[in-house]
Amino acid sequence: MLTTKRLFVIALSCLLMSCGLLKIAYNRAPDLAVWWLDDYFNLNTKQKTALTLDMQKLHSWHRQTQLPAYQTLLTELQTSLGKDDINALEVCEKIETVNQQVRIIQTESIPIILQTSLMLNEQQIAYFKSKLEKRSAKWKDEWWPSRKQEQLDVRYEKAKDFAEDVYGSLNEVQLSLLKRSISEKNVKPELIYAEIQRRNEDSVAILSSLQNPKLSHDEKTKLLNEGFDRIQKSPNPAYLQHANVLTQQTCETISALHASTNAEQKSYVINRLQNYIEQISDLQTQ
Repeated sequence: MLTTKRLFVIALSCLLMSCGLLKIAYNRAPDLAVWWLDDYFNLNTKQKTALTLDMQKLHSWHRQTQLPAYQTLLTELQTSLGKDDINALEVCEKIETVNQQVRIIQTESIPIILQTSLMLNEQQIAYFKSKLEKRSAKWKDEWWPSRKQEQLDVRYEKAKDFAEDVYGSLNEVQLSLLKRSISEKNVKPELIYAEIQRRNEDSVAILSSLQNPKLSHDEKTKLLNEGFDRIQKSPNPAYLQHANVLTQQTCETISALHASTNAEQKSYVINRLQNYIEQISDLQTQ
């Protein structure tokens, strides 16, 4: 369940990649989706062929209906980042807009998930489960090292890379701001890892349930929608509260970092966003 929508999340994420990759990645989206799913399910030729056709239809829908929304979002973001200051609330609103866009894609992908689930066998579901376990183990190795300082270093380097991708090179004051922000956040990797495990188990359980011939189409659709809702809002109250606090702190950090940027850095992000806007405009006509 978690993987079928990922291609289009990748397509949105391409907005943060180098400009030249956006069109290439987006235009190859159906093939990339099948490649991604194959990696998780070890698909056979017949399954790949059926999925390719489904992904091409989903891709056409996405190009026609979602790219205009992305262009609007980027234009709004360009306006916000052109100002001297953006408050934390405005940043969080943009994050929520992205979450809503993802939820739209999840809903549209449900028929494909239902059809694909019926083609899978027990070995492929077991393979999927093992891939999720490996992915969560990789997350743990990368984000949850044993020493606290190592955890801080990892988060700082990730934040620094992202910030410099947006604004270009940061000065020492801005780097200190990021480092201080990272050190002040009370990140609880054990809660995040537990949520990853919960989502993995939820995904496998739902996928197995979708193969139950006694369930109606509406019941299966309901299962998927509820699963997607649990991704957006975890049933674990401790994790949900933790995630909300971290999101708010992240919005505050972004707001503070933007307030520290100079004219050259603002120009850098404005020009980069303009490039993305133009590419998305071109993609809508292809």
